[in-house]
Amino acid sequence: MAAGDTLYGAWKGFGEMKRLGASRKLPRVYGCQPESAHSLKVSLERKLDHVVTMEKPRSIATSTMESTAGVHALEAIRESRGGAVAVSDDQIQEAMALLGREGLCAEPSSAVSVAAVIQLARRGEIDPGEKIVCVVTSAGIKWPDALAATAPQPTRIEVSVTALDAALERLGLDR
Repeated sequence: MAAGDTLYGAWKGFGEMKRLGASRKLPRVYGCQPESAHSLKVSLERKLDHVVTMEKPRSIATSTMESTAGVHALEAIRESRGGAVAVSDDQIQEAMALLGREGLCAEPSSAVSVAAVIQLARRGEIDPGEKIVCVVTSAGIKWPDALAATAPQPTRIEVSVTALDAALERLGLDR
């Protein structure tokens, strides 16, 4: 997330659905940010009623590299009993690669939420039976350098249908 507008909007929408009877319970929401721009995590840890400003954030997740977030996002996290997670650029690239293996080409900022879920799962903070939704909003094709860093090395094959079929089978993509 960047300033937190989407997080807050989703939280508000879930609240409205519950009030209208379209949902019985509310989800926990988590602010997912790069390590250098983890203003929500710091603010929660310090139990502040405002969001701190981070000095000169840098990350491959440029769209989420805000130096601060809105207090509305902090309030949504607290109301939902959620949290905030900070992820490294390496974790973001790992999440991009994972999404790529699933056929999704996500740009770094979109992979931040997936990197955060991986981190929470590894720390045992997510129950295996929980339903998790990650918002992945933008395509990686717009970020060729970041995408190239996560892609497996290409494999050369001879120019024939037989060789292509064999390569696809090795990758588990046979028809």
